[in-house]
Amino acid sequence: MNVAKMIAAECVGKSAEEIAVRIEIALRVEREECASICDHREQLWRNTEESAEKPPHLRGEARQRSIEAAWIGDAIRARE
Repeated sequence: MNVAKMIAAECVGKSAEEIAVRIEIALRVEREECASICDHREQLWRNTEESAEKPPHLRGEARQRSIEAAWIGDAIRARE
């Protein structure tokens, strides 16, 4: 979603307060989309970590990246 287009289309003829509310909603939507990307990346790395066919050093790296993706997703959601 393009936040600027969403805001512009919905704000024609609105008051400053209504525009502020729309911006806040758009920011929440954008944050959740970013956090969802982190969730997806966390799962991808977790799957790599759990794959017995991957070498141990790659599984260790995947574990760290999985933790990092989860941490970033949580941090994004905490800003709400």
